Parts: sequence; C-alpha cells; structure tokens
Amino acid sequence: MKNKFLNSILILAFIFIGSIAQAEEPASNPPLDTTAPIISLSGDSIVYINKGDVYVDSGATALDDVDGDISSNIISISSIDTNTVGHYSVSYNVKDFSLNSAVEVKRTVIVDPTPVTIVLKAYAGDAVLFDGTETVNACEESPNSGIRTINGKCAVEQSGLSNTWTWDYAPSGWMDELGTYSTASDYSKYWGWFYQIKYEDLNSGSTGLNQHILQDEEQIVLTYNSYPLKISADKYSGTIGDTIVFTAEEKSTYDSNFNMIWTPSSDVVISIGGQSCSTVSDGTCSLIMNEDGAFKATGSKTLYVPYSLDITILPVSSGGGGGIPVPTFSISNANNFLLSKQNPDGSFGDTLYTDWVAISAGISNAPFVVKLKNYLQNNAFNSDVITDNERHAMALSALGISPYNGTSINYIDKIVKSFDGTQIGDANLINDDIFGLIILGKSGYTQEDDFISKDISYLVGHQLPNGSWSDSADMTAAGLQALRFYGGNSDAINRAENYLIINQNQSNGGFGNNFSTSWALQAMSLNNSLSLNVTRAENYLAKNQQIDGGMEDINSDISNRIWSTSYAIPAIMHKSFSNSLNNFGKYITPIVASGGGSIEIKKEIKKEEVTVKKDDLVEKIPEITNKEILPIKTKEIAKIQKTNQVVQNKTITIQNKDAVKSSDQSSKVNLSASAANSDVSDKIYKFMGGIFSGIAHAFKSFVSIFN
Repeated sequence: MKNKFLNSILILAFIFIGSIAQAEEPASNPPLDTTAPIISLSGDSIVYINKGDVYVDSGATALDDVDGDISSNIISISSIDTNTVGHYSVSYNVKDFSLNSAVEVKRTVIVDPTPVTIVLKAYAGDAVLFDGTETVNACEESPNSGIRTINGKCAVEQSGLSNTWTWDYAPSGWMDELGTYSTASDYSKYWGWFYQIKYEDLNSGSTGLNQHILQDEEQIVLTYNSYPLKISADKYSGTIGDTIVFTAEEKSTYDSNFNMIWTPSSDVVISIGGQSCSTVSDGTCSLIMNEDGAFKATGSKTLYVPYSLDITILPVSSGGGGGIPVPTFSISNANNFLLSKQNPDGSFGDTLYTDWVAISAGISNAPFVVKLKNYLQNNAFNSDVITDNERHAMALSALGISPYNGTSINYIDKIVKSFDGTQIGDANLINDDIFGLIILGKSGYTQEDDFISKDISYLVGHQLPNGSWSDSADMTAAGLQALRFYGGNSDAINRAENYLIINQNQSNGGFGNNFSTSWALQAMSLNNSLSLNVTRAENYLAKNQQIDGGMEDINSDISNRIWSTSYAIPAIMHKSFSNSLNNFGKYITPIVASGGGSIEIKKEIKKEEVTVKKDDLVEKIPEITNKEILPIKTKEIAKIQKTNQVVQNKTITIQNKDAVKSSDQSSKVNLSASAANSDVSDKIYKFMGGIFSGIAHAFKSFVSIFN
C-alpha cells in the first residue's frame, strides 16, 4: 500500500515538475505572425493617358511588420489596351513569409481619345477673347459623370480663359461666364456657340457645349452680344480679270429641325488681297480680280464674327494670239436648265434623278426647291436596295427633311439594320459602305458607335495598293470624301488623293467624263494644296456646260443630262457630299407607353453621305481573308510556400486570364493543405517536446534524491 501511494506521489510529481520546467523554459520559437503586410501605390491612384501612348506603370511598395520590405514579391496584374479608349485597372497583391495576404490595391488607368486640334473663336461684341488654334485633350463631360470625351467644354477650359458653368440641366452644361462676360439676368446677353466641321457650313450648336464631341480641324465659334456670319462665292478659282460675286449671310432664325436659317447680310466688307467691296441689301458684292495667287477672302461686319474662305486666282494664259479665254461655269444657268425639266408634280422623273437634283438644289438655292421638297415629303419611296435608301436619305437631308421621320419611312433605320457585323448592305459592293457612312454621320452617328468604326475599317481595308477603290476615279473620290469627313486614316487619304492626281488628264483636267470629274472635284476641293488640280477640273466642267445650262451633249438622253448637271453644281461650289447635307441628331423610334401615348428620344452629333447607281460604279469587293487570332499569353504569379522556416518561391500559371484548369486547382489545394499540415505538425511537435523535456528533467531530479 505504501508503495502504491509512493508511486502515485511520484507520478504526480513528475507531471507537476515537468509542467513547471516547460513553463520556465525560454521559448525557442517566436510567436506566430498573423498580421498582413500593407501595399502602398507609387504615384497617382488614377492615371490618364492618350490613346496610342505607351503606358509605364509606377508600381507599388509593400511593408510587413515582421518581414520588412517585401516589395519585390508584389504581383501586379493588368489588361490595359492603350489602343482602345476606356477604363482599366492594375491590381497589386502580396503575401508575407507567413502567408498572410495583403488587402489588394488597385490603380485606375484611363485611356482617353487622341487629342484634336481645332480653331477656337470667342467674340464678345467686337472684343476678341480668343482666335486661334488649340490642341484639346479629353476631360470629364460634366462634374462627377465619369464620362471623358474631347468636347467643347474641354476646349473652353483648356483655352486659359476663366469660365463658370451651371449644371441645372445636367448632363447638358450652361456656360454662364467666359472671361469677364456673364449671362445677363434677363438673358438678353448670353454665350451662344456654333461649330463648323472642316469644309462644311457653320451650324448652330443644338446640345450643351459639353456634349459636343470635337473633330480634328473643326472650328468652334463662341458669341456674346455678337453673331455668326458666313460668306460664299460664285466661284472659288479663276484667272486675272475674272469677276467673282460674293454673297454674305447672317443668322436669322431656326427651322423646325433647329437648322439655322441664313438671310442676306448688307454692309459686310469683303476683303481679298488688296481689294475689297461692300455688300448691298441682297447680300452680294463683286470684285474683278487683278492679281494671281492663293487668297483668303474675309467678310467683316460690326458685332459679327469674321468669316473666311479660300480663293485661287491663276495668271492669264499667254502665247498663241493673246491667250486662250478660260470658260466659266454658270450655276444659275444650270439650275434654270433643271427647272425647265421639272415635272408638274415637282419630280425629275425616276427617283434616282430626283434625288440627285435634290442634293444639288439644297445648297444652290435652286428656284424649284420648294416644289421639289413638297414632292419628296408627300411621296414616300420604299426600296430593299440599301444604296437606294442611302441616296434618298441624302436627298431628304439636303432639303432639311429628317431622314428619320420626315416621311412615313425611317431610312436611317433601314441602313443601320443592314449592317452585318462587318459592313453595310451588300457584301459585294463598296459604294453602300461609303454613302452609308456619310448619311449616318450626318444623322448623329460617330466613330464612338461601334459599327461605324468597324465599317470605316472595312472601307480602309478594301483600298487597293494603288490608293483607289475598285480602280475607279469616282469611287475613289467618294471613299476619300467619307474618310475626310470622319478624320484620321491619313495614309489612306493621301494614297487616294495621289491616285486622283495621277489619273487626272494632263491636257483637259478631267477624269474621263463629267460624272467622274464632278466627284473628283468634290474630293480634291477638300485639300487646299490641290488648288491647281481643282481649277483644271473646274475648267473641264465649264467647257462641257452646254448653251442651255445643262451638262452632256444637248441631243443626249435627257435623264443623263439631268443627272450629270446635278452632279456638277455641288462640285463647282466645292461642296462635298457631306457639305451638301443638313445635320440631324440621332432619333430613336418612339416607345409606346403602357398608358398610351409615346416617348420620343432624340440625340445629336454629326458627319457625311452619298450613293450612286450607275452600272459601272457597282463594283465587286475582294474576298476577306481570315485574320490570324493570336493566342492569349499566360501570366505567372509567384506563390510563397513555408516549410520549417525555409521560404521557397512557387510559380502558378494562370491561363486565359482567370480560368485555371481543374488539375491546377487541385495542385493549389494540395499545396495549401501540405503547408497547413506541416505548420500544425510543427506546433504539436514543439508542444510534446516541451512535455517530455519536463518529464525527463523531473525524473533526473528524482533519481538524484534516492542516490
């Protein structure tokens, strides 16, 4: 009994002494690290770059309370496409040696549209606040909108002029003040704005200035107690001794589609070179040109913003009996010819000819335009052929009739729905893409609309190595006008212009016939450096104008004469297809409300047009070869594994951005499990080691007692 009691005492003593020994023994391992590291961005949290720029990331740093600076272990992941406008992010992650994960940190990278260069004019009465070129970068459309575009507000803010805005009607902004000129309390004085796309007429802004997307070489005119002015000429080139009649117009009011109505302006001083004249009540004055050269003809009037246009005057030809007189094309005679061929109902025969006459009549103030407009408004034209719909939409637009809802048929809807994901209309034609781009551009669509951008790429992709489309001067001229309207694609534009220059007849200045020459003249007049080519093409058409004012031989088919004459008028006026049309904002078909009635949604932007139906202009398009699709590169992420204080870098491959194969997933799970098990085993081992160490120590002490 005594021995049993003694044994119990000894056992309890062993346990007690072992526990004390374990408690008193100094810890051989540091406490567990459970604190996550902290990541800090280097540089700004939001970075703005322009489309096409190279992005260089500023990186980040990571600090851990135990491991110190572990910045080199940071893993960053991004998918920035600097060739596509949009919002992107760069994410940063890291783990310390104890596998504690930091809170992920992100940097936002915003790729802005490519900056554009415009002409900005700001006039308060006759005071000039700004008049010059400006390179405009993207900015926020309205405060806190997150929408970044290159808009009119950006131009104002970046001009250096002080400005304030009211956002009561957001997203549209109202410019309250520019410089020191503020909106009057009774609104008798306020800042209005106008825009002029390159080679087009001046138009009144119909949206908030902050919602107007700027284009390269556009002109923005801001007015305060001053008004816009425009001038035109009956010819834009000639020779010494020619008389040029100038016409000045000022803004009067607006039509139902908010297009500006211009009326004759008197007392406008027209200056060109060392000459000048003053307009009378009908807005006209004339000058006999007395010197050759390239000139700016400028119209000026008190409280009006000056307006300029380009005039080229050539020297008189010499030799051979005193020189050869240069013919002059008469627009009024051409319109009188067309008037004589107008049908009682206002048409000009087949819809094809009527449409083309409408396009020329809208810009030349033809004497038959009212009757023609009536006809088009009251006679809907329905066709399943996209080029027919494009041409007719252009005809309506030229006369100020909405191609959306000016008649019973929505022609723009027909054109938009013909887009097949790559191109507009018939895949075997290119002219339906060209004219589709033009009329859609004038109807509120821009390159921000994905299918417009794709169709432009399609058009550029089908340009032949010689710079032409379909080896045709007229198709090349039409394609050139479409690209000029949207801007960019300078290489394609230059190659197309070179094709026209090379193919212009050196002796007569034409392109084989009046039709092709007219379109080529329209395209070449968009480039001031081609003034000599333009003049030679003008002379070709002038020589071919018949005594009755029409084009083509006087005994030829009357429909062809009407057609050819309607082509020549805008060409002589230096009006491209797009310049011949009015702007219409995007129109969305009314949505029928549940309680009856409808909601009509409108929006606006801008761009150009035209369609042709001559058999020899219907061209085949080469087959599109399949484009190579490049594989997505895998990204590597370094994963840290801890085993008995030894740190090893492990690499896990993430395929297709975030999709990981199941085998990889199981690998990751096993890796995590083994690391966890190892850690737990290590703790148990240390714990048990402490207990046995205590027991051994106690036993040694006990034995020494008995000894």
